[in-house]
Amino acid sequence: MAAKLATDPATPDSRRAGLREESAYFLERATHYVNSFDEATDFFRGRQPDGAFPDASSFDPEDWGGDFTETNGWNFAFHAPQDGVGLANLYGGRDGLAKKLDEFFSTPETATKPGGYGGVIHEMREARDVRMGMLGQSNQVSHHIPYMYDWTGQQWKTAEKVREILRRLYVGTETGQGYPGDEDNGEMSAWYVLSALGIYPLEVGSSQWAIGSPKFERTTIHRTQGDLTFEAPGNSERNIYVQGVTVDGKTHQSVSLDQADLTGATTVTYRMGPTPSDFGSREQDLPPSLTKGTEAPNPLKDATGKNRGKAAATDLASGGSAASLFDNTSRTSAAFTSATPSVTYSLSGAGQRATWYTVTSGPEKGDPTAWRLQGSKNDGKTWRTLDTRSGQTFPWRVQTRPFRIAHTGTYTSYRLVVTDATGRVNLSELELLTDGSKEQNTALKVTAGDAVETSAGQEWSGQVATFSGGVADNGTGSDVTATATIDWGDGTEPSQGVVKAGDLGTSTVSGTHTWAEPGYYQPRVTVTLGKESASALGAATVHQAVLPSYAAAFDLQCIGDVGTSVACDGGRSGIARQALVDQGVVPGKLLTVPGSDLSWSLPAVPAGDPDSATGAGQTLDVTLAPGATQMSLIGTATQKNQDTMSTVTFTDGSTVQYPVQYGDWCGDARFGNTVAVEMTYRTNGTGTDSCHVKLFATAPLDIPEGKTVQSVTLARQTGDPQSAGRIHVLAVADDGAPIALETAADASTTKGSAATVTLGTVTGGVPGDGYTARVQWGDGTVTEDATVTAAADGTATVSGSHTWAAAGTYTVHVLVGDERTDVLGSLTVTVR
Repeated sequence: MAAKLATDPATPDSRRAGLREESAYFLERATHYVNSFDEATDFFRGRQPDGAFPDASSFDPEDWGGDFTETNGWNFAFHAPQDGVGLANLYGGRDGLAKKLDEFFSTPETATKPGGYGGVIHEMREARDVRMGMLGQSNQVSHHIPYMYDWTGQQWKTAEKVREILRRLYVGTETGQGYPGDEDNGEMSAWYVLSALGIYPLEVGSSQWAIGSPKFERTTIHRTQGDLTFEAPGNSERNIYVQGVTVDGKTHQSVSLDQADLTGATTVTYRMGPTPSDFGSREQDLPPSLTKGTEAPNPLKDATGKNRGKAAATDLASGGSAASLFDNTSRTSAAFTSATPSVTYSLSGAGQRATWYTVTSGPEKGDPTAWRLQGSKNDGKTWRTLDTRSGQTFPWRVQTRPFRIAHTGTYTSYRLVVTDATGRVNLSELELLTDGSKEQNTALKVTAGDAVETSAGQEWSGQVATFSGGVADNGTGSDVTATATIDWGDGTEPSQGVVKAGDLGTSTVSGTHTWAEPGYYQPRVTVTLGKESASALGAATVHQAVLPSYAAAFDLQCIGDVGTSVACDGGRSGIARQALVDQGVVPGKLLTVPGSDLSWSLPAVPAGDPDSATGAGQTLDVTLAPGATQMSLIGTATQKNQDTMSTVTFTDGSTVQYPVQYGDWCGDARFGNTVAVEMTYRTNGTGTDSCHVKLFATAPLDIPEGKTVQSVTLARQTGDPQSAGRIHVLAVADDGAPIALETAADASTTKGSAATVTLGTVTGGVPGDGYTARVQWGDGTVTEDATVTAAADGTATVSGSHTWAAAGTYTVHVLVGDERTDVLGSLTVTVR
């Protein structure tokens, strides 16, 4: 459409260039289906939040649900009708696609594998009753599949499948019969009418009609521009195979008809026969395709994103983050204090040649109208202008617009310099798109991954580093494979990292580890490739694993990992652990309810154990921080808004009624709630869905002066949790004085000499038997205990002794904890 509009005389000249860019951009985007193709299983699959495919051994393409809506992996195996050649190339060529289709039609649907649905749904039974292998002709998801043989050079198989469907599935004389499934907005009727004509809109949005096998000897469509007639002399239930086609008497070789050939009075004649023919068997007979040749598409990739580099910006509004512009979601945004900010992205791996970039407007007004895109090859010391724009508009909020770069080259840093805007700039996302060609050649370079946050005693798995460059040659002319070791910084034996080749010339190193003690750690990742070796120091904050007394009242698991089913709602949905981590929620970490003085931390419940309290009449034993005047319960509601009443008991035996009310977890705050955490997805069966699960803070209880809260007894809710819903309390918040660390002044010392360093002063919280402290000296040595010296006033001083082997400037981190949570601080030590 954009390409047509660009040539329309009515289109303003100022819009034509942009429309041509958008046409090219979206045509390229139409090849991105390959990013969902899992070579390990030979099927399209959903990826995990970290971008990896789930374990192949657990995948069954006959399972319904999960990544697949109202069907299974088989029916999603052919979802690229816009690029049949590219799809065939994924399966090894035209013959490979034909074999995949043959297997599809010969594998019976039994309706016995509900998968993520947890039970049989009516679409499963309907697909079973079709009795054409895995074909769910009873639902829209499968309607195009019989026509996909047109891409294989075996058009006769399309004819067989289409005629069987027309003969067998559209039968019956009673009301409600005659259709193999739901007649949604006329789609079943449309499939029948078009297929009976011998054509089908396989490439939706194009001018092409795929050829099948007509049902009647003659069909005429009366049109004001002239009748369109389809003739098939001798057509019968035996003569179902197309031997050849003519359009107004002219031979037509392709298995696809262009709408331009059907304008005006037109007659399409099918020559039919009882046996398969070679009609449409030549490569040039296939329908038009986005992909040419024998290779699978190589779509553009975003050179930015998690673990790909560092973002920075000028004029950011308070609380803003440049990283939110490169996180692959327009749900986050960045606001600026001026109309002329600049945003810089420095690649951590090999330099890349970006050929396109996108700009997504923000949720609020303040759109850039003019800018320069610049590139740097020397870490921002000098810049070259690559593209200049002016007079740009964003008619809609959170609108993505693509731009082709005028002067391309390979750069390690890119910068968008806004020169004019409609006001103070507000943006949602920026992308730098590249095909990975002409990447920078460098020596082996290792870059630490994003900082890790976890809890002591909890197994952590993830990416710890990326690396690029180097020569995979051991000097003998033979290629070698990169290896990696990870020293986790806690004195345990180093482990082998898992190396995985990535895109854009960058490979990843992942590992699994459990830190036994809390603290700040510096894992060292060392990569060896041929004769080269390089390393990088990462960062890991490990919070203490605290299980407060009120956790004894937890009766239901709500938090789980993607790939496992958690029935928090009484059905199949739960809170994704990684989605919590993405929002900075890690057990033991001190958090604050926005807009309040209330602080809380998530209890360190072992994975798989009950981690929330539903309304079951149980009592939560509570210990608040000293000086607390308010208390709130962090939680949520499932199925619908929940309004319950609890009883708060004080240490003197008195009680007060306290409403525990939550809005639905996919909805908005209600009852005076405050959104404490908003996640971007939840678990749904073994997959995820787009519900933005929210944890709310209840409207706080004002604690009467002189009173101390002892416990909270929840209401006893009744009814089926899957329909009536439940409250779910996950943590307790209060406005008492939380633990606080005031770090000491920066220090200096001499290399090779032991130095005693004052690290800071600790106050507040619930110290119990005393505060704890752990220190990392900034030089990659093992994290160790620090000395805590208590004072008479309840505060404590933290100190430690260390010897630095080399001169330099070191950032020392200290983690201090009490009985409830911990806080992290840092100071600088200069070693001469």
